[in-house]
Amino acid sequence: KVPVDKKVRIGKLENGLTYYIRANKKPENRIQFRMVTNAGSILEDESQRGLAHFCEHMAFNGIAKYPHNTMIDELQKNGIEFGRGINAYTSFDETVYYVDMPADNPAMTDLGLAILNGWCGGLLFDPDELEAERGVIHEEWRGGLGANERLREKTWPIMLKGSKYAERLPIGLESVIMGFKRDDIVRFYKDWYRPDMQAIVIVGDFDLNTMENRVKEIFNKHAKPAQPTQRPTFDVPDNVEPLIAIAQDAEATSTTLELIWKHKKAAQGTVGDYRQSLVRSLVNAMISDRFRDLLEKPTTPVIAADAGYGGFIGRNCDAFTMYAVPKEGKIVEASEFLLTEFRRLDQHGFLQAELDRQKEELYSNYQKMAKEANKTQNNSLATEYTNHFLNGEVIPGIMQEFKYAKEFLPNITLAECNAMVSGWITDENMIYYLTAPEKVNVPTEQKVKSIINNYKTSKTTPWVDNFKNEPLYTKQLAEVTPKVTKENKALGYTEYTLPNGIKFIVKKTEYKADEIQMQSYAWGGTSMYNDADFYNAQNAAGFIDEGGIANFSATQLQKILKGKNVGIAPAIRQLSQGFNGSCSPKDFETMMQLLCLYYEAPRKDQEAFDRNIEALKTQIKFIEDNPQVAFQKTWYKTIYPNDKRSIIIPTEEQINNLNLDKMFKIYQERFCDASKQTFFFVGNMSDK
Repeated sequence: KVPVDKKVRIGKLENGLTYYIRANKKPENRIQFRMVTNAGSILEDESQRGLAHFCEHMAFNGIAKYPHNTMIDELQKNGIEFGRGINAYTSFDETVYYVDMPADNPAMTDLGLAILNGWCGGLLFDPDELEAERGVIHEEWRGGLGANERLREKTWPIMLKGSKYAERLPIGLESVIMGFKRDDIVRFYKDWYRPDMQAIVIVGDFDLNTMENRVKEIFNKHAKPAQPTQRPTFDVPDNVEPLIAIAQDAEATSTTLELIWKHKKAAQGTVGDYRQSLVRSLVNAMISDRFRDLLEKPTTPVIAADAGYGGFIGRNCDAFTMYAVPKEGKIVEASEFLLTEFRRLDQHGFLQAELDRQKEELYSNYQKMAKEANKTQNNSLATEYTNHFLNGEVIPGIMQEFKYAKEFLPNITLAECNAMVSGWITDENMIYYLTAPEKVNVPTEQKVKSIINNYKTSKTTPWVDNFKNEPLYTKQLAEVTPKVTKENKALGYTEYTLPNGIKFIVKKTEYKADEIQMQSYAWGGTSMYNDADFYNAQNAAGFIDEGGIANFSATQLQKILKGKNVGIAPAIRQLSQGFNGSCSPKDFETMMQLLCLYYEAPRKDQEAFDRNIEALKTQIKFIEDNPQVAFQKTWYKTIYPNDKRSIIIPTEEQINNLNLDKMFKIYQERFCDASKQTFFFVGNMSDK
């Protein structure tokens, strides 16, 4: 078994309630309290459809010791806002509540525990509050009645054929929300909100033993039912023939295609299971990288695509999913494209170079998390413990996970990665899922079946890697000595000026052990260009960045940076231009090299430009069919009738006026000379 992190105290009370308590000082003087119930909308009977979610609402409208809205009033007096400092969510299988409290006030700690206690077994369901909340939830239900909901109503009964999940969306039914009796919701609460189905999670700045004693004292008082209702689990049934779910809607704004293969939930709990999860991570990353390469080709029939193995709907089901946004009129070609790329993997597998790069990248990610182990935030830890209770997710702590990564990654072979991905697409348990605007021509069910059958006998060629084995930066630079021009002891930073006029400011912080943040600015930006050139100026930095840098395309650059924690991008803002970036201290020089290349060797890539223009046109084609988008556009025109620079959604004419040569010229004008730039470096770095 994977061991449990010794820093978290886990126990079970006599009544069956589980608790997770962890002392943690990030952020300082804060505590997160959670109440986790292993019950959601999947447990509702027909007369209760929507009442799991209604229960969640009632937890804020009267609990033991705090009737009506007095709990919220008390929190707001102490600066804790509903929605940010206290909130909850309801899903199919669980309901989770949380409240964040200051730790330096014992009265607020008492209040946090009292709120958890009320949520566990003290909801009042005051009749007047119930009636008032009907309207709130009905409005929430009504607000969801858009294109997405109509598409879901058409597709989910097919996608989840034979499963109760298709009939238990948490928002529920209007007839139930407006017509249920108080006894119906109280029955749901008594059946499922009980100690043996609940966990208390408390993470924050406190004494561990003291908090554990208080939890035992308070929560042992909840009685476990003498004959508790058995908590059932629900499956998504297997299917032999493909399930084909195709739906269209007049207000849909895009076409989305998914090919899904259902699988039994991947095992977790043992060290061997953890090793398998590392293999899955490597395979998912290699597939994603391939799709990024393919999206650079102008002949690719999609504007976005990805694939990966992960969770599906329900506790017992995973899925391998291939996803794409087809280009206009290319749904059939997009379907064939996804299946062909998997067929290529099945027939030829990955390349050793692909695996080596992903191992380096994954190891680097674990290393960064290990360095930041003592900076982990309360919310992140509380989420891990929530998932451990609900789904059995392992919680060994990041240092143990880093040890596993160091031990296992070097020995994961290409053969086992290839074997894993080959097992992800099967003849059974497939779903073809397509949603589109009403005006789009979609394939018939018969056509989809023929596409699926044809791919099984198709022949493919091996993958060709476009990796460029060249150094990123080769220029030899002369040493220079900056001059200290300001020292601000109150704020703890030093300002330097270089001989060429560039100013840079350094502030060392210890918030994160493995991060340096960078920003810069110089005055100018889009304000330097007239209305006719504004849209080109606004998009120049993004389009040039999409083309890569120097001799490297965007995907080639990503590959050469594998294993490094570094990111940087230029930006042309309204009144300034500059850079945003971050890196690990070990990769600071790489970030500086990239910065130099953005000045010295920006890349003008016509294929990348054409690809992005086509994607932009596809994205906006149907977006104004959405009433909310149409409203927002009209609203802006009404408020700012003569503002030619507030472009909410570009017109086709504006997109057609985007010009690569003009954008490249604007980019060079804004980034021809760094002498006016001021750079800010904040993080784990010394002045040296």
